[in-house]
Amino acid sequence: MAKVERISKGWPTGNAVLPASGLNGKLRCYTRPFEIENGDSADSTILLGVFPRTMLLHHGSIIYHEAIAGVTGLKIGTKETPDALKGGIDISSGAYKGLVSSADALNSLQPLWQRLGMVKDPFEDIELYLTLNAEATASGKGVVIIQGITE
Repeated sequence: MAKVERISKGWPTGNAVLPASGLNGKLRCYTRPFEIENGDSADSTILLGVFPRTMLLHHGSIIYHEAIAGVTGLKIGTKETPDALKGGIDISSGAYKGLVSSADALNSLQPLWQRLGMVKDPFEDIELYLTLNAEATASGKGVVIIQGITE
């Protein structure tokens, strides 16, 4: 089937702002629903939105989803590096998965641009995408919730 490019229906609205305890900033919650259609091909993308480059990713970031057959390695990252934030997300069975593992805890004080493996600060906000690794053989919905501390 065809490679598709979509924009999350939650973009650019749907941001909750809460005070971040113990830090000089605000905890923002970006809720981004997504839909994958039967036949969406590998490398199809969904723009999740534009995120502050200096945001500190919070461990509460998560993806909830229905079972979407065929998609066994969804990626979250930039257009250039689709799995920069998280790769290999199996959404072929319905569940939820954390986007920040306990192994990432030491990187929690790195700004988003460093978490994405960028060599230098791009001095502009960053577009994040969902990218399919294989053709979807069923349709389904999900939501990505990205939490981060911003200035």
